[in-house]
Amino acid sequence: MRKGKIFLLLSWLSAVGILIVLTIYNKDNVDRFLGLTSSKETPVTFPYPVYMKKLYVEVGDRVKKGDLLAEIVRANVTTQSNLINYKIDALEAKKLQDSQKLQVKLDELVMNQKLQTAKIDSDIKEYRLKMVKNKEAEVSISGITIHMDNRNLQLKIKALNEKKKLSNEKFLLRQASIENELSKGGVPLEAGIKGLDAKKSLSLEKEKELKIFASFDGEISEIDYPKNSYAKSYTTLMKMHPVYPKYVTGFIHEDIENSLKIGQEIYVEPLSKLYNSEMVFKGKVLSISSRIEGFPIRLKKYKIVPLWGYKVLIELPENSLKLGQKVAVSTENNSNENLSNVEKVLRFLKLK
Repeated sequence: MRKGKIFLLLSWLSAVGILIVLTIYNKDNVDRFLGLTSSKETPVTFPYPVYMKKLYVEVGDRVKKGDLLAEIVRANVTTQSNLINYKIDALEAKKLQDSQKLQVKLDELVMNQKLQTAKIDSDIKEYRLKMVKNKEAEVSISGITIHMDNRNLQLKIKALNEKKKLSNEKFLLRQASIENELSKGGVPLEAGIKGLDAKKSLSLEKEKELKIFASFDGEISEIDYPKNSYAKSYTTLMKMHPVYPKYVTGFIHEDIENSLKIGQEIYVEPLSKLYNSEMVFKGKVLSISSRIEGFPIRLKKYKIVPLWGYKVLIELPENSLKLGQKVAVSTENNSNENLSNVEKVLRFLKLK
């Protein structure tokens, strides 16, 4: 019983000692902490509904810039094309109808003019025949009477010729007006048809199969819509990220004084290679958060123990690290063998 109490007391004293050491150390400036590698994903979206016709990649596939990823078809183009065709047909029908009406009007005008001219010519011919007969009957009839009758017939013929001339002039003006209307009357409709034809051509171009190509060397991280599926407008179809992680998101414990600066060079090494000083990458501090955040579970030694600190974003050069890999971040390129005992304890607890 007595030995148990002594063991419990020693355990408490050891724990208090560790806490004292941690507290003392945490007053120093940070020179080592943990983080996770990451990269910004690039989503592939379109501003209109699409149909996923073919997929050439799967999640995890590595691609080169320019590689064909998928073929899609706009889902609503056929409906738009049909609507445009309907509008074009309606305008062309109206254009034809207006043209036919004007042509009928012109034909009627020409026919009426011919009839009116024929009537006048017939009257003139009749008066001239009568004048001839009068001359032939001049022997048996008083010359004065025949002369007066022929004079009246000449005046009538002259009046009919004037009427014919005026009628023809009026006809020519009306004919020119209708023909001008016939030639230019369809211009607004023709402009509308040409505008719709342009839209139709654009729609047909969009109706063609669209192809998605990789915009950079990377890896497919997500495919949200499989083959033969429909996606709404502005929906992410898939995501891809660079082949290697470009960033490290590190966390510094809130009790450790943070003396890092933006632009400061810093060293990153994978945690699985912690004792291999050769696999170290030189990074640069991009940002340091000004608010305290909770540590990710993967960076905690004891999952149920809450840890809080400041987030640090670090830019990486080209490397052989994996996305989401745990790494150790140091202000100096030091190997594990040069660490003090306190630092080794903190590393074990994954607070540094």
